[in-house]
Amino acid sequence: FYELFLAAHSREDAQPHAPGTRENIIVTAGRLELHVGKERFELDRGDAVVFTADVPHSYVNPGGQECWMYLVMTYAKRSAERA
Repeated sequence: FYELFLAAHSREDAQPHAPGTRENIIVTAGRLELHVGKERFELDRGDAVVFTADVPHSYVNPGGQECWMYLVMTYAKRSAERA
């Protein structure tokens, strides 16, 4: 569980996480453009999205105000043979 902050007109790029990793994000202030692979999501305050984060993804604040969000990361369970 993370609280994330993006300054106005900023961008944060993320590398792919382990296969099956999911992110659940809710924007609590400002605006967020979320790029997941070739998909693009536009979120405003109160909007939420869940996505598989095992591809490159980016968080972009296109606005002139700060963007705050909460992120819950869920990792895929390891199989018994890999444990």
